[in-house]
Amino acid sequence: MLKLSFIVLLLILLIGCNSDNPNIKTFEAENISFNNVFEIEHFITIPLYQKDTILSVSKLSVLGNGDIIVLDKYNTRIYLLDKQGLIKKTLCSKGQGPGEFNYISDYTTDFISNIYVISALPKVSMINIDKGFIKDFKLAFVHRYPQAIEFIGDKFLITAKKTLTDGSNKNDFRFLSYSNECYLNLYNEEFELIKSFLGPHPSLENTLGRLANSFIPFVVISHNESSILAITKEGFYRMYEFDLETNLKNIYDLKSRNFVEIDLNETKEMRFNNNKWNMGIEKIGKIIASHSYPIKLKIVSENVLIKNGMPFENIYPQFRTNFEERSYYDLIYYSSDKLIPKVENIKSDLDLVGTSGNFFIFAEAILEKSTEIKLYFCKVKDEYSKV
Repeated sequence: MLKLSFIVLLLILLIGCNSDNPNIKTFEAENISFNNVFEIEHFITIPLYQKDTILSVSKLSVLGNGDIIVLDKYNTRIYLLDKQGLIKKTLCSKGQGPGEFNYISDYTTDFISNIYVISALPKVSMINIDKGFIKDFKLAFVHRYPQAIEFIGDKFLITAKKTLTDGSNKNDFRFLSYSNECYLNLYNEEFELIKSFLGPHPSLENTLGRLANSFIPFVVISHNESSILAITKEGFYRMYEFDLETNLKNIYDLKSRNFVEIDLNETKEMRFNNNKWNMGIEKIGKIIASHSYPIKLKIVSENVLIKNGMPFENIYPQFRTNFEERSYYDLIYYSSDKLIPKVENIKSDLDLVGTSGNFFIFAEAILEKSTEIKLYFCKVKDEYSKV
């Protein structure tokens, strides 16, 4: 009896200490065409040459009145378009003054009257759609420059790598250990830091993240009315589920035939402590170039759509791998009590740029001779959107 009690106690301790206990999920189907999974409900045509030239549609938001906010990263501008795709005004542009930027990383909107813009600087600029620039909010010093932002109720979720301890300043840098770094940061409406969370994958401790966090932002995020979903760009197909207060609910390891995970056997002998690299740049470059990573993550109703990139040779073209360089989509059914990977490897040249109601919104690629670009509002067909 004493022996049995000891075994039960040991099991309880092991389970309690293991915060990294993922659910393993496998996709039900693969290689189904985009048109078989999605139905195009309608589209909007945007002329590229108007009173200003649109060079890209990197992200968009549809407001309640039908107007569309468009981020043009190539042109360092955010536009307000009408429902016909015509430019009503430029909300922010390239420059050095208030509400101007040398580069725009991302924006979010409260879907009422304001947008919040981040760039390569540790600040958030608040811009009113009618009145223009309102003010700048300074971000916490303890994390690196922001890369992505989302509005969640009355709070903001910002992707920025926290590498410093609380109390650090420009005259006193106190670095966290690699395992205690964080990728996500929750701010209140005055952009005061509430909490930093979601750290590195434990299997990469010996590499200090120098082989995996090669792409910016470090993590892709999305949310609905009850949850935050996140996937890090560390070379693992792992989805983290948090509630809106950032408490961890679940970890899902997604098993895909197309996602090429980082080769841990290649990293075992690597030691980066004290900045002393004992591996040649050739091997480091090959590992960085050879694993997949998520590009975008969006939620519509009970559908989660992930855009993934296969290993990218052009990052280190001298280090060849045996994988085709391309991007593709994976579709997952998601509700409060279950997650079911539905279809992997949906190929398309369309880019996922936003959501609106029950629609995923895709944009055509802008080619050299393009004079217009179409935005497609798509629904997931019933056979793939239900359990």
